[in-house]
Amino acid sequence: MNDTNLFEPAYYLPFVSLAARREQDSGDGDADKFDFIDDTIAKWLPGTKVHKFFDPRKLDFTYAVEDEKQGKLFLGFLGTEGSLLGPGWKSDLSPQVETHSFHDKGGHVDIINAGELVFDYYEDLLYRYRFNTVFATHSRGVRGLATGRKMQRVFGEGPRRMIAYCPPKIFNAAGADELDKCGLSAPIITVISPHDLVDNIGTGRHVGQILRLPDAHAAITEHAPTPVFKHLLGQLLAGHAYSSVFACMELFCEQRRYDAEVSYLHEREWVCTI
Repeated sequence: MNDTNLFEPAYYLPFVSLAARREQDSGDGDADKFDFIDDTIAKWLPGTKVHKFFDPRKLDFTYAVEDEKQGKLFLGFLGTEGSLLGPGWKSDLSPQVETHSFHDKGGHVDIINAGELVFDYYEDLLYRYRFNTVFATHSRGVRGLATGRKMQRVFGEGPRRMIAYCPPKIFNAAGADELDKCGLSAPIITVISPHDLVDNIGTGRHVGQILRLPDAHAAITEHAPTPVFKHLLGQLLAGHAYSSVFACMELFCEQRRYDAEVSYLHEREWVCTI
């Protein structure tokens, strides 16, 4: 994947945004009412297979794209879904700091457990493509770090690249140091969006190479869902939305004259949701 050699954080952004469409129908008239991801991937990457994993306990969704011909695997991790203080939100906000399990796991227990569950589900695929796997995550989807950590522990190989968009800090100092020592942090790119509270959630630290996107404030407030959000919460919450990350990534690419990446993002921006 990414055979066009586009800047990776720009290339994989539409793929992780696509995860938010997990319950959407593509409108093709067939019996499958949740085939938006399948049909879109079939257009973007012909000849590949889509595999889906949904955990109803925390509303966590992860999908995989298997490219047998190229010998590549991609995993896209969706962030928190559901109503405020629903299953995913309760997990995100659960106090972990003083518990033994927090230190034993090396960070946020619920999110790390969720990431290890993804490894368990996709273990056969991850082993088959262990030398050529890419993860992309958004927000709570940073559980992919725990998926990669377990992959490293079991196979001795982690993902070739992992791009975490707007992630909370789920690992404490010990957990982050573990990633550094095993070499897993080397292929990680952590994308920080301006005006985003989530990037600062957690008691630990971000891992990998930090990419701070430029401030596309006008585009962010334009995509805010209501005038109330524009005035009160626009700078705090709207900056976390896929549409805002797209706007900031486009500005980043424009500033560096990555013309191909700008065109690529414009063509696929329709997949993002607020």
